[in-house]
Amino acid sequence: MKKKLLLYTDQYPNPREPNRAVFTRSLAQSLEKHLDIVVISPIPWFPNSPVLRRLERYKCFADVPRESRDGGIKAYYPRYPMIPKMGLFQPASMFTATWPLIRRLHEQEKFDIVNGQFVFPSGIVASWIGKALNIPVVISALGCDINLYADYPFRKRMIGPALDASPLVVAVSRRLRERIIALGIGEEKVAYIPNGVDTQIFRPYEKEAAKREERISPGTKTVLFVGRLSEEKGIDVLIRAVGKVRAEMDDFLVLIVGEGGRRYEYERLVHLLDLSRWIRFCGGVPHADLPKWYALADVFCLPSLREGMPNVVLESLACGRPVVASDVGALPDLVDGSNGRLFRSGDPADLAEKLRSALTGHWDAGAIRSSVTKYSWENSAFLYMQNMRKAGVV
Repeated sequence: MKKKLLLYTDQYPNPREPNRAVFTRSLAQSLEKHLDIVVISPIPWFPNSPVLRRLERYKCFADVPRESRDGGIKAYYPRYPMIPKMGLFQPASMFTATWPLIRRLHEQEKFDIVNGQFVFPSGIVASWIGKALNIPVVISALGCDINLYADYPFRKRMIGPALDASPLVVAVSRRLRERIIALGIGEEKVAYIPNGVDTQIFRPYEKEAAKREERISPGTKTVLFVGRLSEEKGIDVLIRAVGKVRAEMDDFLVLIVGEGGRRYEYERLVHLLDLSRWIRFCGGVPHADLPKWYALADVFCLPSLREGMPNVVLESLACGRPVVASDVGALPDLVDGSNGRLFRSGDPADLAEKLRSALTGHWDAGAIRSSVTKYSWENSAFLYMQNMRKAGVV
């Protein structure tokens, strides 16, 4: 009989935000072959008021159902009160709001393990749930939950004890694992488990047909970015690099796919630098449509200031597209001279140089794709199970 896993995370798709943290769903679907999984994904409470629904950033929360079935996985979306700019209190708020549901589900059919995906706040709450239910806890670190939040003194005071009490801590990159060990967590229980990519979905497609569909001239070199329009993604660095690339190249176009709170700021920067001819904001697209966007790219660019193991890079490489990325997180593990270029994070001049090199280089799509065939969600799930057995969790 399968052990029952409570996957607790605020990083999970929902019917209103299907593109949100699809990597967590992919992992859960692969783990489901080994474990009986229930997802608790708390979302901020937002009143279903006609007046307040005008706030675009928050109104989607009111439309998320309380529960849904995601294939064979039951997912619950309980509400919790969240005060903007007061993230320190988020774990306590989430625990208080979701504990009655967790206790009821546990009484119906006991959970054997709880996995908190994203250390702060979800991993902190997971550690409290494990203690309350007397079950083992696995905490998974994904990126800025350690790279950024562990530098905040008050959050660090919660992160350290939660990780220390967990019999297994998962890091999605080697650098992230090293950072966790540097916090004083025993290295024997910190496992490096990379993300995966579905190579059946993400595979090479015909480039020129994809360009025609987006009305891009076949001779125009295209650079693609996919992700949140947020500070840590370094989009302003990319914009400034474009200003330097155009001094030596003219017929190229940067496509920025995604939405986020800083879109207006970035559009304004493009206007101020007179770069509208070379940069196009495309908005958000369904995750299922991304293979077409990777297909039309000559180069994929991820200029992040911080990262864990970005799935967009795995997806681009699986589609046979070279990557220019900052040297942060797991990116040095993924990108080398055979499949892309790394640049100094935050350096527009270095990014411009690497973009010019990548756009004028000759690339072997098959070799690029082969560089990531070892990364699969099935393998990620296998490593989870292997490490949980080693830790005595299953």
